[in-house]
Amino acid sequence: MGVRRCFLSAWILAEFIVFLCGDSGFAQADVSKNVSHESNDRSKRHAFGASYGPSCRRLPPIMCTFSKYRTADGTCNNLRRPHWGSARTPMKRLLPFAYEKVTRTHSTPRLLGVAQRPLPSPRTVSNFVHTSRGSNRPLTTFSNAHQAFGQFFDHDINFTPMQTNPDNTPVKNCCKQFNPFKLYEERKWPCWPIPITRRDDVFKNRNCMQFVRSRPSEFCHSNTGNPLAWEQSNDVTSWIDASMVYGSSLKKQRELRTGRQGRMKVRGNDLLPAGNDGMCMERLPLTPLMGHNFYCLKAGDDRSNEHPALSTFHVIFVRLHNDICGKLALINRHWGDEKLFQEARKILGAIIQVITYKEWLPDLVGPAMTQKFQLYYSDVYFKYNPFKDPSMINEFATAAFRYGHSQVPNSFSVGNRKVELKLMFHNPSYLEQHNGRGLDLFTSGMLKDNPMAADRFLSDGLANRMFEIPGKFAGLDLAAINIQRGRDHGFPGYNDYRKLFGNPSITSGPKGLQNKHLLQYVYNHLNDVDLYTGGLMETPLPGAMVGPTFANIIGEMFHRLKFADRFWWEAPGHFSYSQRREVSQVTIAKVFCVTANLENDQTQVRGFEAPSYWNTVRKCASILGHSPHISRYCVAGIDLRKWRA
Repeated sequence: MGVRRCFLSAWILAEFIVFLCGDSGFAQADVSKNVSHESNDRSKRHAFGASYGPSCRRLPPIMCTFSKYRTADGTCNNLRRPHWGSARTPMKRLLPFAYEKVTRTHSTPRLLGVAQRPLPSPRTVSNFVHTSRGSNRPLTTFSNAHQAFGQFFDHDINFTPMQTNPDNTPVKNCCKQFNPFKLYEERKWPCWPIPITRRDDVFKNRNCMQFVRSRPSEFCHSNTGNPLAWEQSNDVTSWIDASMVYGSSLKKQRELRTGRQGRMKVRGNDLLPAGNDGMCMERLPLTPLMGHNFYCLKAGDDRSNEHPALSTFHVIFVRLHNDICGKLALINRHWGDEKLFQEARKILGAIIQVITYKEWLPDLVGPAMTQKFQLYYSDVYFKYNPFKDPSMINEFATAAFRYGHSQVPNSFSVGNRKVELKLMFHNPSYLEQHNGRGLDLFTSGMLKDNPMAADRFLSDGLANRMFEIPGKFAGLDLAAINIQRGRDHGFPGYNDYRKLFGNPSITSGPKGLQNKHLLQYVYNHLNDVDLYTGGLMETPLPGAMVGPTFANIIGEMFHRLKFADRFWWEAPGHFSYSQRREVSQVTIAKVFCVTANLENDQTQVRGFEAPSYWNTVRKCASILGHSPHISRYCVAGIDLRKWRA
């Protein structure tokens, strides 16, 4: 026993020395009071306009103190590397960059193929490979809630900002400066439009599509192979910490809080407060709602208005937070606003982790990858790994996790009617209709609709009409944008990633790649194929939605997010044993039951799967399973009396 005690003391001392002497340096910070470590003017230093500076800056030094709560911006999760996983830090790569040219001021996108011939226009690739023309098929075993939750979750861990004008305003009208004869020259300005051919069936009388390059990180990075090469920034925390609900900065967090009983701001019908999302505001005059215009929603993530399905999850989890605060205040009447907020935030983050790894992720990557990357749920004792880097993987954010774009259906059920996808972009009015009852109708619709299969096809609303505002903004092609974004980030070809994961090159004719002849037709060489396009064309693994390349990239990222997180819900000391047992019982169906008035007050037991003989529809009272005498202390199946202090 004495030897063990001595060893433990030595280990603690060693940890403390590493903490003090790590490469992060020192800066005054009080984590115990949840003070953010970001500089007050940090967000103002991102106005990358026409050029990028000749050198990067080192991340500012931080000294962390131990705390039971996460910081707002994700710093100090790892006490050795305080910036790992924090907001506004560089991404990391699985393979070295393939920029066409790197200079002190610029990284030219991937422009040429292996034969030094120009790569095909992303719009041309999209037309030949990704445009569905009615060919996309529904995934009948799953509910559309699986697809919608994926987008909501993605905004928790990833946001790649675009470059701006020198005055930090958005770059618009790139096509006004478009010159097709200079298409493959180095560009030192933010625009890099996507060329459109004259034979395009949809975008007639247009020669290009708006595209603005991603903003490079202002901070130094280490794994690109060249210190001058651009590495894109992740402007939100990469931790699974519900930052899409609370924001990735202390400033945003304070804007969303009421300052009373830990609650977050809501307005009429328990919907989110009003915001000023630019694209959403553009639709205001076009969408009259019962005699007045609707308002845009304000959430922890600025993309909350992109689609009503996404907005629905934002509202649902803010309601859940406030419900948790109310129950905790009833149990612990001596707790103040800050304590209630932090405890509810801690519980909500754990709920999202449990739902993601227990219900959502296994169906995405399949049992083989779940086993390979140790993503299974509570099968083994959790062991935190402080040497694992949770920084966002560029290929994950820019290609693999965009698999979900192929799953978005072309219409959504709202009550007894179907609404086209193209009418719903930046349009949260569907939630506000019928005195807020629209959210309930939309939630019920997601539970009974099916997503599309994760294949090479994108719905017409995404491939040709995305963000279209008649008379104001021409539609975009999301598949073309994804392809262009990969080239913008300097990704190597798809074949390089197949080799990375031990799969044969497609030039040797591997099994498991559908419609290879399309790639041979549109690309000059199969080694030129883009990662996004090639990944979507793979045959899904058994029990998975995606093929081996995307499954490996996704599995690797989720492995890092789990085992690199000191605040993971299963980590010893984060919750008590009884609290962990309560959190482990939460399901997405229970969350829906307590935050929305579902049709007939019922839903399927496993909310991400379609109703079936094996997944029966039950009353919410049966799903929640609360005894009447304890229901006043429970939220989504969690008995909050375990948090009595």
